[in-house]
Amino acid sequence: MTEYGFAEEARRVEEELESHQEIVNELRGSREYQEALLEQGWHRENVGISVQKVSDWKEQRKQAMDKQHFDFLLREIIEAELVFWKHFYEFDLDQVFVTAVSSGDLNTTSHSPENIVKTWKWLTEEIDAPETLESKQARLGDL
Repeated sequence: MTEYGFAEEARRVEEELESHQEIVNELRGSREYQEALLEQGWHRENVGISVQKVSDWKEQRKQAMDKQHFDFLLREIIEAELVFWKHFYEFDLDQVFVTAVSSGDLNTTSHSPENIVKTWKWLTEEIDAPETLESKQARLGDL
C-alpha cells in the first residue's frame, strides 16, 4: 500500500525550521499533492488544491471507488496545506489558525485558507478521515 507522508513531512519541516517564512518557502508549491490525487483520478489537472471548496471534495468523494483511500490521501494533503497556510499567515498553532479562519477574524482576499480549514474540519470532525491506511490485504484477511 502506498504511504504518502505529506503531513508527516510538513510537520517535520515545521519542527526543524525556525521562521514562518522558512517554512512557507520550503512547503510552497508542492506538485506532489496534485500528482498523488491525479494518479488516483481524484483531481483535475492545473487546479490548485487550496482553490477546491469542500463541496468539490465531497462531490469527488462520492465518485471515489475506495473512499478510505480517498479520505486518507486527502487528509494527508489537507493537513500539509494547513501547515503551509498557518505559517503563511504567521500562526504558531493549528487550532488558533483554524479558529481565526472559521470565525472570520483572518482578513485575506484569498479564499484558500477558508477552503483548507473547511475541508480540514469536514475531514476530521464530520467524516473522521483515517490518519493511517489499512492495507487491503489485511481487510481481505479478516473476511
